[in-house]
Amino acid sequence: MPRIVAATFILCWCAFPCHSQNYMIDINQGAIRLANRHFYVERVIDARLEMANVGTVQTGVLN
Repeated sequence: MPRIVAATFILCWCAFPCHSQNYMIDINQGAIRLANRHFYVERVIDARLEMANVGTVQTGVLN
């Protein structure tokens, strides 16, 4: 999903460079926020999976 957002963001930036800068900056910041939110959610899920994996490995070693 973040790749789609990033691609859309780049396409918009390249397709409409002549529009008013403030308008473009607002759109870009919105796209960046959206991409960051998706990235953050994915990282949290990854981190939880990693913690679960590490936890099982450690308990296996300790036991």
